[in-house]
Amino acid sequence: MTTTKTDAQTVLEETAGQMLQRLGMDGMLWSIEMHKRFPQIAQDDLLGWCCNMIMAGYDEANRRAAQRLVDGEKGNTKADDPFADFCYQCDQ
Repeated sequence: MTTTKTDAQTVLEETAGQMLQRLGMDGMLWSIEMHKRFPQIAQDDLLGWCCNMIMAGYDEANRRAAQRLVDGEKGNTKADDPFADFCYQCDQ
């Protein structure tokens, strides 16, 4: 007899990168997922929080991309910025 994993077991075993890939940038999906993990927090509250979290990450990624363009115009290299390769890709 083979056993199959439940959805809960699969979610607990996935990496941060796998979770990010599964949920993407959809605030509603994130709020549903977070409500499963933190049922004491209202899903409506989580929706607002998750949307803000997603936009903060989006804004930070754009800020870093713009800074790399400015640094490139100044002739700076990656060696000048130890965080140039830092991103939010987790462990995909």
